[in-house]
Amino acid sequence: MVNLSSMKLRKSYMFCMVGSIILAGVFAFLTISRIASAYANDGSKHERHFVTIHDGDDTLTIKTDAKTVGEALERAKIDIN
Repeated sequence: MVNLSSMKLRKSYMFCMVGSIILAGVFAFLTISRIASAYANDGSKHERHFVTIHDGDDTLTIKTDAKTVGEALERAKIDIN
């Protein structure tokens, strides 16, 4: 005869094991995708940063991943001439 409490314990144990494996997989996937998205296609670090432009009493702050100030201004459609 099969012990019912033993079967319930095994089911609970299996449920916890499967749940833990799924959670570990999701965590690993999210971590890897986060790391991969931090790099541009050319392998360089892809960081966004804030750039503040001052024009007399006016200021404008933009968030960009541009590598140069000129590129940041061009992307924001700001003409300095």
